[in-house]
Amino acid sequence: MALEETQKKCGASNLDQVVKGLKEGNGCYHGYFRFYLMLHVLECLASKIRGLRAIYMFGSTMDGSPDITSDINLLLYVSKKDPKIKKTMEGLNTMLTDNYRELLNLKTKDCFRLLDLHYVTDKDIKSHSSAAAMLGSIHDPPMLIWKSGKGVCKA
Repeated sequence: MALEETQKKCGASNLDQVVKGLKEGNGCYHGYFRFYLMLHVLECLASKIRGLRAIYMFGSTMDGSPDITSDINLLLYVSKKDPKIKKTMEGLNTMLTDNYRELLNLKTKDCFRLLDLHYVTDKDIKSHSSAAAMLGSIHDPPMLIWKSGKGVCKA
């Protein structure tokens, strides 16, 4: 689904053109592909993760500057920093990274993970500590893409 959505948004004539654009590091293709990939994954998974309140996306995916090795920066608002949530998200990260490498025929394994995950709690938000400081930023604030009880928040 993410490839098809990327094809529509970037005006590609077919899916092969999208994959070619991804392999060449085209920012338009990478931005939309990463965005729609996360929307579709979260639509299926997020409501099943107990304690997950909201997910925000930020960084190069949102500002239009991603390339072939850019990660997807996610801020996960959780009720508590639970090892089960981290384990689930790391498993997802491994699966997505492996499939992404296969899709683009990437040979490198050098420190590359598709997801860059940041976890924040109410305590972090109140104290503006860690990644929670971004939530109130007037400069490039993260975009809410999923919220508990509401589901995926489409742009």
